[in-house]
Amino acid sequence: MSLLPRHVVPEWLDSLDPDDPRAARARRDLRLINLLMENEGWILHQVAFRTEAGKKGVVELGSGEGHLLRRLARSGPATGCDLAPRPTDLPCEIDWREGDLFSLAEPLSGGILVANLILHHFSAEDLQRIGTIAGRFDTLLFVEPHRSRCALFLARLVSPFVGEVTRHDMPASIHAGFAAGELGKALGLSPDWIVTEVSHWCGSLRFVARRPA
Repeated sequence: MSLLPRHVVPEWLDSLDPDDPRAARARRDLRLINLLMENEGWILHQVAFRTEAGKKGVVELGSGEGHLLRRLARSGPATGCDLAPRPTDLPCEIDWREGDLFSLAEPLSGGILVANLILHHFSAEDLQRIGTIAGRFDTLLFVEPHRSRCALFLARLVSPFVGEVTRHDMPASIHAGFAAGELGKALGLSPDWIVTEVSHWCGSLRFVARRPA
């Protein structure tokens, strides 16, 4: 089976005002999709398994409304990073970095770097810059769309149950996603990282990278 070429296009949700009803519907859709794909459960299990790294701090890229971030904070110091302002109901002990990932006043660092369905938004050049940030962590836990025809088929099955924004953004995110063996190279990770990748049947690529003990 031929590999789908990677193609990054703007997703509608990124251009909508946060108060737009279509954006609110899309955020609900994303929570449903994450639940169906079991993404957050997998990430939380991986973090819980790495207690020493978690004590150094867990940083989540693209924290959005902070749903996953709140649960990550149970494992140790947690920091959320997003273009959006800090959620008003986020517990005060959780750190929040608002702004462009590449121009934050204080560089991101810690034990575990988490990204859930975020990295596919970035160009090849920016992925290399994220790889530089990743080098300040001990463990990387990423979930991304698996760029495959199977994932596109699953997206079509879900389409009747989601809003118009998500119907556009789902296939767009899959076409911008990654096949096995691509993400570590795209980030420019050095050979000393130990990388494990699993393609989940629900259409996600689960990526773990850790430094040798």
